[in-house]
Amino acid sequence: MKKSILTDRPVFSVRKRCGLIPSLPWRLMVMAAFVCLLWSGALVLGADTYYVATNGPGGGATTWATATNNIQDAISLCAVGDLVLVSNGVYGTGGVKNWPGGLGGTDLTNRVAITNDITVRSANNDP
Repeated sequence: MKKSILTDRPVFSVRKRCGLIPSLPWRLMVMAAFVCLLWSGALVLGADTYYVATNGPGGGATTWATATNNIQDAISLCAVGDLVLVSNGVYGTGGVKNWPGGLGGTDLTNRVAITNDITVRSANNDP
């Protein structure tokens, strides 16, 4: 009978009975995959959502009732992994003053500057 290299106990194989290979490395791989899935889910669960509407009153932008009317304002509130939902409409304001990537502190008007890993999308999934 085989003995485990980690202990002096005999190794019992289930391979012959059910066709599976429940060896220690296989179990560790399954456990590692499970932990990775839980960890990646925790990153997504921590994401915040910010709202933008043309008639938004401004404020925290964390609900439609407090939505901002400026896309850049919502983007500026975001951290990595956050989501910005933009309601349909025409947004003619916004931009970034002294944008760090521009030449000599370039001002960007009527544009958005995304500097974090965030998602900006239409609230009704209509491009």
